[in-house]
Amino acid sequence: MTARLISIIERAGVGRGPETPVSTGLLLRGLLDEGSNLAVGLMGALGVDIDELRAAVDDACSAVAEGGTGEDGIARPDASWLARLTWPARNAIASGIEAALDLGHNYVGTEHVLLGLLADADSQAGQVLRTHGMEEDATRRALTGALAGYAQGRKAGAGSAAVTTIDDVVARLEAVERRLAALNA
Repeated sequence: MTARLISIIERAGVGRGPETPVSTGLLLRGLLDEGSNLAVGLMGALGVDIDELRAAVDDACSAVAEGGTGEDGIARPDASWLARLTWPARNAIASGIEAALDLGHNYVGTEHVLLGLLADADSQAGQVLRTHGMEEDATRRALTGALAGYAQGRKAGAGSAAVTTIDDVVARLEAVERRLAALNA
């Protein structure tokens, strides 16, 4: 895992007390709070209103604090970030690692954790993300397109006009999907 990702995970429970388990909702909140990562870029490019998503995550996390969902966990005040993760959060990290391997990546980044959070539709984060229109397959396609555009941009030169932004790649991918949907209708 990248140092940036570990930092996001560590910060996911900050301000909630060291005894608070880190749920999938808090992992998602950590991704959103960091703000300048590929996962947030993908969500925005796929049309998700980040502020609305943040408010929905806060509501879901409040429900957990009140004992309203099944993402319970046991955390000790001296526990490492890994020991503070609930089982669904651990499964999301594991699914993110699998996604990274499936994509042939040699690192686990925020984008992979996003895919891991989407992999479990019943988790706190999975429910919130799906309510806001996120789907695992569409997110994986957008990620693949974004990374392909990034790789082509690096080949052309970092200062070149050929560097494609994530938004541009996702917009093109969505246009292709709309055309295909129209043909199949």
